[in-house]
Amino acid sequence: MSKVAYLIVAHTNPQQLSRLISRLHDDQVFFAVHISLTASSPLEDFQRELEKSVPAAKVEFTGQRYKGTWGSFNLVKIAIELIRTALKAKPAHLVLISGQDYPIKSRSDFYKLLEENRETIFMPFKLVDWPANKTNRINSYFFPDIFNYGKSDKALLLARIITFLLPKRTFPQGLTPYTGRYWCILPYDAAAFLLNEYDTNKELTRYFKYVLIPEEQYFHTILMNSSFSSRMKNFTVSFADYTGPRTPVWRREHLDLLKSQDSPFARRFDPGIDNEVMDAIDRGILC
Repeated sequence: MSKVAYLIVAHTNPQQLSRLISRLHDDQVFFAVHISLTASSPLEDFQRELEKSVPAAKVEFTGQRYKGTWGSFNLVKIAIELIRTALKAKPAHLVLISGQDYPIKSRSDFYKLLEENRETIFMPFKLVDWPANKTNRINSYFFPDIFNYGKSDKALLLARIITFLLPKRTFPQGLTPYTGRYWCILPYDAAAFLLNEYDTNKELTRYFKYVLIPEEQYFHTILMNSSFSSRMKNFTVSFADYTGPRTPVWRREHLDLLKSQDSPFARRFDPGIDNEVMDAIDRGILC
């Protein structure tokens, strides 16, 4: 039985993913990895790099792969496939992060956090309080599998017209919607519960297929409308700057800011922009 299973959502830079996994690896971990169908490199490149870092038995790539399209239900499917893959290792905890994350707490500090909170679900969440009389992510129809909502062009204008013309949606009866960030830490039983809900609650799956950025509502809504709600801790697992249109890359000058966070991870890192910051973290935090 693995103590921790890392669920890694990756789409770029096999060498960076290899470095992340090498840094996280020890005898108590297992890695489930999803490589996007639109990744910058072929799957084989990621596999070759990881073979250099950890024993093959400690890593399993998901059998089902999806395009990691921004805002689409594929991000829910990716997390579900990672959970399905990781549960076979029977981990105590499952940690969902991206391939551009990096730890900003020592392994001993992270394991202490998990040991002291064995049944806690670490996930940022809040009650959806968007005005019901205005178009928002969950009360209107969106089609991110067809349109790129992250790009301003004529196709997006058409998508907005379609959303405007279609009727407003009614959230599934008996459920209160919640929202929050994607990255989280799940105890084994909570992860198994989410997997079962996905496999059996087809009504909710159909509804969220036409939600914009559903990965930031789907899991939160399921857990907060269940007996697991009392075990939810509003906690940022992966620290990032979300104030702009795109998550910026952390640099060497941000080291003090990263050190001051309670989060065990941070994102985004990009060695092509600043490789020194991860070296500095290795020396100053993780040593």
